[in-house]
Amino acid sequence: MKNKILLLLLSLSIFTGCDKTDSIDNKLKNIGYNNSEITVIKDKLTEDDIQYLLTLSYSDAYTKLMENKDFKNENLKNYIEYYEKNSAPVDDTIALVNADITEYNSSLVSLINEKYYKKENFERYYDYLTKNPNLSTKEVVTNVNSNLDHDYYTTDYAADLSKNTLILVNKYYKLSSDYAPDNLVHVTASYGGNGQYIKEEAFEEYKKMYTDMKVLGLNLLIRSSYRSYNYQTGLYNNYVAKDGKTNADTYSARPGYSEHQTGLAIDVGTPSTKNLGDFLYTDEYKWMIENAHNYGFILRYKEETEKITGYMYEPWHFRYVGKEVATYIKENDITYEEYYESFVK
Repeated sequence: MKNKILLLLLSLSIFTGCDKTDSIDNKLKNIGYNNSEITVIKDKLTEDDIQYLLTLSYSDAYTKLMENKDFKNENLKNYIEYYEKNSAPVDDTIALVNADITEYNSSLVSLINEKYYKKENFERYYDYLTKNPNLSTKEVVTNVNSNLDHDYYTTDYAADLSKNTLILVNKYYKLSSDYAPDNLVHVTASYGGNGQYIKEEAFEEYKKMYTDMKVLGLNLLIRSSYRSYNYQTGLYNNYVAKDGKTNADTYSARPGYSEHQTGLAIDVGTPSTKNLGDFLYTDEYKWMIENAHNYGFILRYKEETEKITGYMYEPWHFRYVGKEVATYIKENDITYEEYYESFVK
């Protein structure tokens, strides 16, 4: 008797379960979904989500949304509402909803797929793209990440001293007039110095680089390194008096905005070069372009990056950022502004 009761209960359980499954399948079929679509729905959705789907008319787009590799179960309702409102392609719908973007046009999809896209900058990207429709989305992301949606010297962001060797100082990020870096060390003549100072961490790697170059018969000189705020003030004012403010701003930093005040930047030359620009034509320059990143240095103001950095091409100006960062910047051919805004800030 006991066994008969157990068998009866088991049968009822199986029957009930099948009835529930069949009921869901039948309801989905009655709306218009085929067997393969029903398999996708049952695989991707929770019971509650399926009940929501049953309140809607059939659309093959809904299962295509679920099959997208970036589909998120919690966004189901938003995907469907966005798709119906904008008649957007399925892949675009997934990408834009996942990015919390309510507008729709194809440029926005391209924008959020850019390598250095930052979600928190979307409103700035969108505004900049609207004002500069001739620019590619790559240029929009690059420019906004580099703060070019603001005029130079209009933001006065305080340079973040906590970043240490990864500090950014440019025409947007400023150092105070009383700032002087810790651990400045004297660059002796035995390492191509002439009374200059540089941060100790940068100097340790510079010495290795200098020694390795020396073995190859290459001779490096440091023409300029750490400069105080007051020194930069006098230098900049002299350039303005000579060439005018507009021209001076293309090659000289205003006081507080100079990388040299960090103690991490060096202007280099050789015994045979009289002018800084002559360094471009030396074997030392060629070697540093290929190898300086192995010691943590980058060419700071590269050719054709004037708009991003705010300065003319300076083949003599190198900046210490550490080996890992310097290598990434070289391999990806980006400026420090782009790296900082994407990975450091």
